[in-house]
Amino acid sequence: MTIKEYLALEESSREKFEFSQGLVWAMSGATPNHALISGNLAREIGSRIKPGDCRVYGGELRVRIEKVDSFLHPDLTVVCGKSEYSSLDKHSIINPTVIIEILSPSTERYDRFDKFDKYMTIPTLTQLVMIRQEKPFLHSYSKREDGTWSFEKLAGLDGFLKFTSLGIEIPLSGIYLDVENLLSPMYFSDQEE
Repeated sequence: MTIKEYLALEESSREKFEFSQGLVWAMSGATPNHALISGNLAREIGSRIKPGDCRVYGGELRVRIEKVDSFLHPDLTVVCGKSEYSSLDKHSIINPTVIIEILSPSTERYDRFDKFDKYMTIPTLTQLVMIRQEKPFLHSYSKREDGTWSFEKLAGLDGFLKFTSLGIEIPLSGIYLDVENLLSPMYFSDQEE
């Protein structure tokens, strides 16, 4: 499929699709817990950032990754500074600061590997967070000043997720607020990812 055909499909459909080098994937619907975590994150981040400096977008926003010829729909995207758009599509952001993916069993492998590798090519990206929805467990990747990446694993409800580039931190208890049937993580054991 061409980019033009993909964008026409996105505009004419109620579903969301992702595009990578001519291939198109339909996005699966979100579970109630997935949607709740997304809303909790948007609220927690939005209430802490300075108005006008950064904006929080939901999964409807397309992110164009030019280096790998892709259009993706992260679960949450934070853009700081002036929004920049793709020359191919005036609705697709090219300068995300933070991207958050809420992992689903059906898409976890795609998110952790394919999308992860694509996101890491975005020059403006300073943090990528992958959150489990069935238990309080997440991975956070943060870009250092020298361009290398650090990795942090968080488990449980007592900790805080730090967004260094945003100058905020949010409690894990806020991310998972009201999530039903939340499992207990195996705290950093060899069996945990």
